[in-house]
Amino acid sequence: MPSSKLVVSGCRWVLGTVLSAAFEYDTPKIVHIKNWKVGVMNRFFQLCIVGYIIGYAIIYQKGYQDSGPVLGVVTTKMKGASVFNASQADFLQNCNGTLRPPLVFDVADYVIPPQEPNGFFVMTNQWVTCDQSFGVCAEVWI
Repeated sequence: MPSSKLVVSGCRWVLGTVLSAAFEYDTPKIVHIKNWKVGVMNRFFQLCIVGYIIGYAIIYQKGYQDSGPVLGVVTTKMKGASVFNASQADFLQNCNGTLRPPLVFDVADYVIPPQEPNGFFVMTNQWVTCDQSFGVCAEVWI
């Protein structure tokens, strides 16, 4: 069993080596400056820089949410016509057996005006309500 003096001296050596390596400053020419003041000052400045970047620029200023100006423009032009020609089985299921001619849509029908600025919506599905017509509602007093 090792003596306590040997254990203490070994712990001092390990602690001294670790602290010495942590607080040494290396120049690009790999010159080891074994001065605790210079090493502590070096690590302090590194900690200040990392603390500024993480604490102030990212967390306090919310740098991760930063956005920039628009750098491009996308223009979309819709043209042409579409034809809705469902099979007879679809009409029988949806319209109580009444057959209608194919429906033709142009750009004014399938491009709905935008719900928000600088946007558009293209109709891709239509629900047909049978036996519906324009007129005056019976509950409305004129």
